[in-house]
Amino acid sequence: MKPIALAVLAALAAAPAAYAAAAAPSVDKTPLADLLANPATKPIVDKYLPGLAAHPNYGMVKGMTVKQLSAFPQAQLTPEKVAAMQAEFAKLK
Repeated sequence: MKPIALAVLAALAAAPAAYAAAAAPSVDKTPLADLLANPATKPIVDKYLPGLAAHPNYGMVKGMTVKQLSAFPQAQLTPEKVAAMQAEFAKLK
């Protein structure tokens, strides 16, 4: 293959990762682990789910989204709280 073709293929392969990194955080798409790892979204998660990262069951839920976690009554995430979190995430753009 010619060098330019390789460069084009490499750019196309990297495009989805670059797009995902630029995507806005979402209560129904972004895993909790990613939200807590992001300095911009961590305070929002901590506001609505204080102590989540230190909770003994965090390892079981870190791959879930806020919306998925809200299905568990123990999380005490009402639809209003989930909507408020999303509204705060939207302000980060």
